[in-house]
Amino acid sequence: MSGRKYLGFIDADNYFPGAVLEYIQEYAAGFAMSKSKHAMVRIFWHSKPKIVNESLFFARWGRTSRQTNRYLNDLIAEYSGFETDIIQTGNAGEHAMTIDLAMLLGFSSGYSIEPFHYIDMFEKFGGLGVPIQSAVAEQPIEVYQIESRNPHLHDAEKGEEHINGMTYAALQVIYHSSICPEHLKKNLQKDMKKLNSSNDEKQPPKVDYYPALKDVNMDVFLKATQDHPYTEILTGKGVK
Repeated sequence: MSGRKYLGFIDADNYFPGAVLEYIQEYAAGFAMSKSKHAMVRIFWHSKPKIVNESLFFARWGRTSRQTNRYLNDLIAEYSGFETDIIQTGNAGEHAMTIDLAMLLGFSSGYSIEPFHYIDMFEKFGGLGVPIQSAVAEQPIEVYQIESRNPHLHDAEKGEEHINGMTYAALQVIYHSSICPEHLKKNLQKDMKKLNSSNDEKQPPKVDYYPALKDVNMDVFLKATQDHPYTEILTGKGVK
């Protein structure tokens, strides 16, 4: 509605000066390299500093990222026949995409959205038993993972429960994927049980999913939101 070509996300709890400018530059670099109108850029953080023994320790991976990346790579290995570590950005809160791609993807709730975009692309456009849409067949999806220079210095006081919740949500979308094999589900279920021992169900619940935006009636959406103060910015009328 606003006539924009790209959509980008940035975590709000990043406290490192200059990080936002760098992310925008990296998004632009990815889109400049892309030859397809269906492109996504995901930021692979240089490091995530933590305070250890009263000093900064520049950790390479967060606990959630380790598990999410491992299972996404295991899923790819199932179909490729090759062990891989190609996915480094399973939980990339900083990611951007062309509007053409954004309109084709579904969205999931909460902390599951970053890995869900991978899963949704695999299911819809991976050629795994589902016909690939003609638009994507003509211009395939390109995913760029670009490593940042700035550290990702964010709020580290959210506690164990918060990290477990993030990890659990990420593994939920992999578990419930139509392309996830049974033996991988069993491994996922074991790890998810450790994260949420209060869940006694035989299988973890699904997260809430929202359908692709291409199916949304924009006229109805605009009418329903026309009194909201942000609507003018969304439609471009309030942008100077």
